[in-house]
Amino acid sequence: MLPLSILTDDCIRVFARLIKTLEINATQTRNFMTDSYMLATDLADYLVRKGSPFRQAHSTVDELDNTAGKLVQYAIGKNRSL
Repeated sequence: MLPLSILTDDCIRVFARLIKTLEINATQTRNFMTDSYMLATDLADYLVRKGSPFRQAHSTVDELDNTAGKLVQYAIGKNRSL
């Protein structure tokens, strides 16, 4: 087994090379940040931390997302804001 200091040094070298070549697509990053799935995952994680079983939490969020989607479509159809 390798000593921790060698493993840490190797990790730092790998990440240094990764960061030097990293290219960030600002548009795509912005889209992901505003994506409802990101918020849905945060909500499901919150429910799990509060004691809800994992599958139940994700099912609950999925139902909320479907309901919200229908509400938004209804408002758009009626030319109303939420």
